[in-house]
Parts: sequence; structure tokens; C-alpha cells
Amino acid sequence: MKRDGEQGVTRRERLEVIGAALIPAGLGLLGGQAAIGGRLAWLAPVAALPFGIGLCWLWGKVGGRDLGSGLEAAFGTWLGRGVQLLYLMWGLFLLAGSARRYGDRLLTVFEGETVRWLFLGTALAVALWLGRGNGPVFARTGRIFLLAVLVMLGFVLLLALPGVDWRNLWPPERGDLRGLPKAAALALSLSGYGVYGLCLSQGQEETGESWPWAVWGCGIFAAVLLAVTGVFGPALAERMEEPFLYLLEGVQVPGAFRRGEAALIAVLALGDLALLALLIRGCRSLWLGAVPVCRGRGGWLLVAGAILSSGSLPGGSREILAGGNLIFGVLFPGLAVLVQGIRTTFSGAKKPSKADVAAEKEEKKSCEENEKKC
Repeated sequence: MKRDGEQGVTRRERLEVIGAALIPAGLGLLGGQAAIGGRLAWLAPVAALPFGIGLCWLWGKVGGRDLGSGLEAAFGTWLGRGVQLLYLMWGLFLLAGSARRYGDRLLTVFEGETVRWLFLGTALAVALWLGRGNGPVFARTGRIFLLAVLVMLGFVLLLALPGVDWRNLWPPERGDLRGLPKAAALALSLSGYGVYGLCLSQGQEETGESWPWAVWGCGIFAAVLLAVTGVFGPALAERMEEPFLYLLEGVQVPGAFRRGEAALIAVLALGDLALLALLIRGCRSLWLGAVPVCRGRGGWLLVAGAILSSGSLPGGSREILAGGNLIFGVLFPGLAVLVQGIRTTFSGAKKPSKADVAAEKEEKKSCEENEKKC
């Protein structure tokens, strides 16, 4: 829900923040994609693209202003608040998992559990600071993070392309064809993270389209999968925790760096912070909308507890994570749009609210005064 005094963001700013946050989440799926899709794993984002374009339309309907308002408009006040509580609990689960993956990624360079807690505490402080500012400030920060991570992705892919062994990509095996639909569903499960970007209040309606961002996102994800699968092969990529971090191993760039994954982690940390900050803002917004009597109090404790507990909680299975993300990223928005359409059909024309009537009268009065002056 939009807070008093909070400025709304534009659609482009919202999409930029979502894009920056989805990059580290997508990189965490590379091993799973290789395990399911095999040599055809790089085609999974392409197969998921039509559903992603449809999802852009769904999100535009349910999150035109913000997610909480869209859910309450579709399901009613009380049921809508109940759905917001479900989104809140899943968001806290994703927040803990994202913080744990951030810590594990850093431990590939640094050693010791003490370092993990140090970086988790630092990430919590930075993410809370980013999530505390108003919408436009956070959106501009997300734009900077997105540009930095995209430049890093392009640089790594450019250097890794000569190392691609096309025998790792073609011909496909029979199991690869059977696993392609599941791999496409896994790619679509990234929507479970991106849907929390709808909690950023949009300031005004815009005429631009969101689907080009889905096309670019699926294309970039497919290129990364192509490089990872082509360099390592699906069997080796499946066993790696973070295969993207090792793409620069063996690349001859004299004097550039001694260990490529350290440089990658430094830039990827910006994407991780964008993801953590987005989930924090989303959870706080949902807490405010679902339990308005608390006036947002207690939200900080929930998100801080989720991040700080991530270092000791076990990780969830890939199937549970993907299934939950599909439910909250695709199923619930689809149900909201369906219910809203049914309610509109059976209720007929929407009765204007008192605010709309007053605004219309004020507009007519202004027009009459202008005519008299002329």
C-alpha cells in the first residue's frame, strides 16, 4: 500500500529495479536449469517467453497502482488482506533464501562463518537503508545497479564465448527434450521474485509496454545459459554451486585479474543488494496493507529476523522454491485478474466513488469558469 507522503515511481523505474533484482536470482538457477534441460537448457527462457509476455499483461492489471491495492480490489478488503499475508510470509522466506545465497557466494572467496555473519549484517544495513528511502530514490539506485551488473554480464559473456564447445549444446538427447517444459517452468518461476516489485507504488498511468523487458530478460538469460552449458557441459554445470562464477577460469587476460570470480562477486553484490532491498520494501508494504492497525510497526523486525536467521536455516528444495514462486508470481495474479473480471461483468458498470464525482464536478466548474472568461 502506498504510504502517506511516499512518491510513486514510473513504470520504467519499477522495471529497472525488478531487472536488477532478478539477475542474481536467475544466476542461482543455472545449475538447476542444466540438470533439467541438459543440452537444451539455454532454450528454456525462449520457451518461457510467451508466458512471460502474458505475465506482463497480468501484472499490469493487478499491480497498476501497487500489489496490495490490486489484491484488495479483486478479492475484497478482508480476503485481499489475507492474500497479502500469504505474500508476506513467502516474501520473508525468499528474503532468507536470498540472503543465504548471498553469503554462500561470498564464501567462495572468503573463508569462515564469521565472515558470513559480517557480510550478512552489512547487507542487512545497506538493504534496510535502500528500502527506507522514498520510491524514486530507490528506483534510481536500482538503475545504477542494473547498468553495472549488465556491463559485467556482457564482459563475462564476451570473454567466455571462445571457450564454448558446441558439442555440449548439440545434438540434444531424448531426455533433454522431455525436460525442456520443466526447465521453462523453472525459468518462469523467477516471477515469484519479480512480483514484489509491484509493491513499489506507481505514481501515474503510462502508455508504454512492459513486454520488451520480458524479451530482453529472456534473451539475456538464454545467453548466460548458452555460455555456461557450452563451456562446462550440462553434467558439470549441474554439480557446480555457482557455475557463472567460474566462466572466467582459464580465460587469458594478462594483467587483468588473478581470480575472476572475486571481481564477479564484487559486482554481483550490487544485484544481491537490489534483490534484498526489493524484498524488504515489498514485505514492509504488504505488512502495512495486511495489518493496517500496526501502521507498519514491526515490519523492520520481520525483515531483519529473516536476513539474520538465514545463516543458520537450511535451504529449501528447488521444487518447493519453484512451485511457490509460480503460485505467487503467476497463479495468484491470474486469479486476481479473473475474479476482478467476473465481478465487473456481473456488477455491470462500476459505480463512481464520491471522490470521482467530486473531481468531475470540480472539473466541470473549472471548464465553465474558463468559458466565461473567454
